[in-house]
Amino acid sequence: MSVPKLRFPEFAGAWHQTRLGKRVTKVGSGITPKGGAGVYQSEGIPLIRSQNVRDSMLDLSNVAFISDEINATMRGSAVLPNDVLLNITGASIGRSCVTPENLGPANVNQHVCIIRLDADASPHFLQSFLASHKGQKLIAEAQSGSGREGLNFENIRTFKLIFPTLPEQQKIAAFLGAVDAKLAALAAKQAALGRFKAGLMQKLFSQQLRFTRDGGKAFPDWEEKRLGDVAEIIGGGTPDTDVADYWNGAVVWFTPSEIKKKYLTTSVRKISESGLSSSSAKMLPVGALVLSTRATVGDVGIATLPCATNQGFQSLVVKGKNYNEFWYYWLKHNKKALLRRSAGSTFLEIGKSEVQKIPVEKPHPDEQQKITAALSAMDAKIQAVADQVSKLAAFKKGLLQQMFV
Repeated sequence: MSVPKLRFPEFAGAWHQTRLGKRVTKVGSGITPKGGAGVYQSEGIPLIRSQNVRDSMLDLSNVAFISDEINATMRGSAVLPNDVLLNITGASIGRSCVTPENLGPANVNQHVCIIRLDADASPHFLQSFLASHKGQKLIAEAQSGSGREGLNFENIRTFKLIFPTLPEQQKIAAFLGAVDAKLAALAAKQAALGRFKAGLMQKLFSQQLRFTRDGGKAFPDWEEKRLGDVAEIIGGGTPDTDVADYWNGAVVWFTPSEIKKKYLTTSVRKISESGLSSSSAKMLPVGALVLSTRATVGDVGIATLPCATNQGFQSLVVKGKNYNEFWYYWLKHNKKALLRRSAGSTFLEIGKSEVQKIPVEKPHPDEQQKITAALSAMDAKIQAVADQVSKLAAFKKGLLQQMFV
């Protein structure tokens, strides 16, 4: 029988296969208004584009608006509440959502397909199926064009789907909708924590908010220094790529595109000791602040093992009683200061001498430690929520694989 692996116990019997075209009252899309983006307004009738169709949700935060007059020429692309929207071209092909019940007048452009179901089919059930592995496979197989980069309406109408009864569709959709609501709540919490951390950093580094010593006594005023006073600035280099002996060794060697996390553990490529000595690359100690300063300027991470970098870096090894994590957060907060000092016609770059000259205000080492502890605690909270999001997303993915036929 055609039944899913995971099913609510109150339902029984086989699901039945049908073509999507037999369960719809409309499959179609819209157009880009004459004049393109030049006719978009700050308010008016929403024009839904592919970037507004997110995974399982309609995101109107950056929607374009059109006038009532232009809207009147686009009646065929009008969207109604509970329509299924499916991206049919471009990099986001296959993303889908259901329009909310409180949606007012709106239209779609030609990159978004409206699927309007009959009364015996649940739009939320269909959307969940389209988001599942089985649905995405169906979409991939149905793409047309020389690069298999688009869906047409006939492709969509011929989708073969296996439907349960409407009550079972609604039960599945409601359950998955509750999972989506939890994911949205966690994502909102993660974003709120990120905003709080940004505000906290602003107050701490502007000295609007100050810590005191453990006994309550004030810390001394921050000292005016230059970045070169608190850290040694060390550049990088690339061994000759035509010499095989210089590569695939044991030396961790970073490029700017790899600096995406606070703590850096390993690199995509490694170089040999002879490659290191033959180039301008230098070994950085554990705790070095690996700072990208070429093309991508201002990304920073903390080395958790000895490493080297290519020439796209001016890394920092903090001196004396300074805390490297404090200066990590300082660099994160002051990325714009690095960008302002960067120059270049082909790509932006900031050199060693410019990095050294950047003015800083240096707190007492104990205050650096307190600031670091506060910001690290915020990072831990944000990461904890991010982990929850990842786990719940994986749980939903498993459900989608097992709840459809």
